[in-house]
Amino acid sequence: MRAVTVRAEQLLDAGKVVEQISLDRTEENVRLLESAVDRANRRFGPGVVRPAALAGRRTA
Repeated sequence: MRAVTVRAEQLLDAGKVVEQISLDRTEENVRLLESAVDRANRRFGPGVVRPAALAGRRTA
């Protein structure tokens, strides 16, 4: 295979769509992670999600 062609029709402005799709799985995972961190921060307070190296230490 030498090339892949993609055709897109009936595109909308990003502000008008419910979910922005991505062909990059890594970027999609980052978006999902950010959403989960935001929910945890709203529910349990800011700073609840932090690097594992800081686990057990209260910095906030």
